Amino acid sequence: MTTDPEVFGKVDSGVANTNILWHGGRLLALEEGHQPFGMDPKTLESIGYQDFGGKVTAHPKEDPVSKDLVFFGYADAPTPFSPNISYGVMGADGVLKRRDTFEAPYCSMIHDFMVTGGHVLFPVLPLSGSMERAMKGLPPFAWEPEKPALVGVMARDAAVDTIRWFQTDACYVFHVMNAWDEDGKIVADVMKYAVAPLFPLADGSRGQQAGAYLVRWTFNLNDASDVIKEEPLDDLAGEFPRYDERFTFKANRHGWYSTQTAKPGDIRTNGLSHIDLTSRKRTDWVSNDGDAVSEPVFVPRSADTAEGDGWIVAVQYVAREARSDFVVFDAQAMDKGPLARAKMPRRVPLGFHGNWVGA
Repeated sequence: MTTDPEVFGKVDSGVANTNILWHGGRLLALEEGHQPFGMDPKTLESIGYQDFGGKVTAHPKEDPVSKDLVFFGYADAPTPFSPNISYGVMGADGVLKRRDTFEAPYCSMIHDFMVTGGHVLFPVLPLSGSMERAMKGLPPFAWEPEKPALVGVMARDAAVDTIRWFQTDACYVFHVMNAWDEDGKIVADVMKYAVAPLFPLADGSRGQQAGAYLVRWTFNLNDASDVIKEEPLDDLAGEFPRYDERFTFKANRHGWYSTQTAKPGDIRTNGLSHIDLTSRKRTDWVSNDGDAVSEPVFVPRSADTAEGDGWIVAVQYVAREARSDFVVFDAQAMDKGPLARAKMPRRVPLGFHGNWVGA
């Protein structure tokens, strides 16, 4: 067991079960607190942990121009639950260009972050980590809404001591759709929870559950105010927001996400939606009762086709038959249902994230 005191700290014990990434000719499996794990892209044979200078979380962002991979790690060394955050850049050739560490106001579980062409943003939201709590048998990570909800903003080529902290009301964000620079401002579309789901309060009691909703955060870099402007974009609860990633760091028009039409706040999603962020029109597809649907992944029809022209692929758990299907949708007509299905002979356990890598 890697949790045995004789082993813990001497081997990398990550499970690499959260996201999958193709970068620099390497297929990498990622999770929250360890090095990425390499696999052979043809056989999926294990290659082993890849050196990124320290642990990496599951949501790095690839710059579409430079092909640099921008990443971060939270609760970084020297001790567990430290307030330290690391910021790193890996070149397209797999060579580490930069890795710096700074101290955040407190230890926060940071699942995802925001990157634009010119900036990087670190959300420090009140899902806090505490070694003191853990030593008392209380939750290591807990919802503490009395702590400040902050987002640190830094120019990508600047030193970490230049970070400027913006603030908002207590909330939590697991996933970001996209972010971009716009006329002295930064715009980010995120799935926002009013209360962090899944986690208890600091005293161990169960907190209120809530769904996530798509909102737009705007950071005015030219204003003396450090308050984040917030605009709701949709009123359907959901998770796992995605977009046409050829428009990374640009103002995208089209987005997709998994939806929770039955029970907002339930981690299981039962539908898929497309939203036109210009017209604010949304089209939905809802699966059968008892089914569950994975994150939608966009696949462009071709490299130079218009934004949003392509397919959405996902995995649907078909409850009545206790198995799963790989389903394909017209990305612009989600309400018409799957165009094609690849039926699997058994259930595929629900996962978190996926990405499409062309042959």
